[in-house]
Amino acid sequence: MNLKGRSNKTLTDRIADVVKCKRNSARTYASTIVRLANLFTNGYTDDLKFLKEDSLFEKLKRHNASLHTKRNLTNAVLIALKLEPNPKMSDKYRKYLLTLNKQVDEQAKSGVLTDKQKAKFVDWSEIIKLRKLLAKQLRLSQAMKRKKISGKDMKMVNEHLALCCLTMTPPTRLDWATVRFYNTKSFGKLDSEAKTSENMVIIRRSSVTIVWNQYKTASKHGTVSHELPKDLSRIIKRHVKFLTEHFPKNNRLFLNAKFEGMSRTSFQKLLETLFFRYFRKRLSVSAIRRIYLSSKYSHKMVREAQEDARKMMHSVSTQQTHYIKKTE
Repeated sequence: MNLKGRSNKTLTDRIADVVKCKRNSARTYASTIVRLANLFTNGYTDDLKFLKEDSLFEKLKRHNASLHTKRNLTNAVLIALKLEPNPKMSDKYRKYLLTLNKQVDEQAKSGVLTDKQKAKFVDWSEIIKLRKLLAKQLRLSQAMKRKKISGKDMKMVNEHLALCCLTMTPPTRLDWATVRFYNTKSFGKLDSEAKTSENMVIIRRSSVTIVWNQYKTASKHGTVSHELPKDLSRIIKRHVKFLTEHFPKNNRLFLNAKFEGMSRTSFQKLLETLFFRYFRKRLSVSAIRRIYLSSKYSHKMVREAQEDARKMMHSVSTQQTHYIKKTE
């Protein structure tokens, strides 16, 4: 491990210990803190003395970046200040973060795409066309019928399945990368901890159910499960049959080029490479989610519903559940 790697690991360990967050979150915070130090100071040091540089705050405020980036960098400073407490400095950055949060909220409510979002926007219909094209290419390639599967074959299989999972049911984040598959019998053998800690698809004779236990907002929403559409269920069943024939000891839905369980990072790179190849744009999962919802719902109608709910003194949830009814 090189010096940079050791520094990141040391910082990650400290953050995980002090902040009491998940390891993945600690790793992200550590990477952002190091980037912050390299951007605005003479470089990162394990003692975090760069935080005391008087010019850091002003340089961060003047930084020519999106509001989201500046907010992430500011939050990284606050995380670092939990490791090296300085109440006065923390208060200054916390107030600035509140200002950024307000600006981000106002920008989001405007419904206008930022320049960065515009650069990563593709019509939803084009993404659906790409999914159909990938299905045709996969069928003609016979990649799933070969006796010996290559890394190239697996990539083609993964690209098609990933796009199906993100377009044939409302797109989640990168959590599809971690999904395991079970049939009714193997699911029944899992202990209660496994049933509530893994992301999985349960394959039954007449249906496929997705179960989400590990995802970004799991602490708020808990376990979320639902039956997948029939077309997607058929594709997943075929994919699981393919995996079971070639990799009988595996139960991960997505495998990388080394035929090991795919990571979220690898899943993101798979998608970015795919979209860049066809659209010359590196679309993230967040971009896909934005495109999906923008194609399905009118921004004007959503905002009007929120304003009506405020004036009628009830929540949007109450409005949709109790007042909006079918008229035909």
